[in-house]
Amino acid sequence: MSKYWGKYRQVLVTNYRDFVLVGQDAEGKPIKLESYRLAETESAFWAAAAHPKAAAERHGERFIEYLTRVLLHSAVLTDPADVAWFLASYAREARARIEGADLPPLTAVRKALQEALGLTFEDRKGDHFFRSTLVQTLFYGLSLPGSSGANSISRQIEKLGSIGILPRATFASRSSESYFMKWPIPDS
Repeated sequence: MSKYWGKYRQVLVTNYRDFVLVGQDAEGKPIKLESYRLAETESAFWAAAAHPKAAAERHGERFIEYLTRVLLHSAVLTDPADVAWFLASYAREARARIEGADLPPLTAVRKALQEALGLTFEDRKGDHFFRSTLVQTLFYGLSLPGSSGANSISRQIEKLGSIGILPRATFASRSSESYFMKWPIPDS
């Protein structure tokens, strides 16, 4: 990896179970940018390999989007549709991350929303609806009038990273019409 990274300053490293995009930080040192894990353990990976159709159903779309983001990582985005695709892709990833996860900080948000709207989120369908609504609301806020511009979007994405819904992110403007995104993930 060091030879390739030294020449190109970006490399996708894998052991077939874990995939990590390694790039450079502001000082030019290697940093993990974004990762994807197909299974939590080696034995779980081999068990999934025995059932490739089920593994493809579980990871297919998310993994393809991950690889697309990796391939486009250093690309300058000049079309607003491309920026929208990245945000939508990360919204889907955020929804997948919080689906079924135990997230105590969301309990207060859930309770406040139930009280404010006069409804309850019951059973699995209600829980799914709450989490999907939360992610949709957070990402919708990125495109509201008055929140446009790279600095505002960057602040919003950093907020999502600080509560664990997204990796910490940098979204900046290269000019008035182009943007780039970087999604460094700290070691876990």
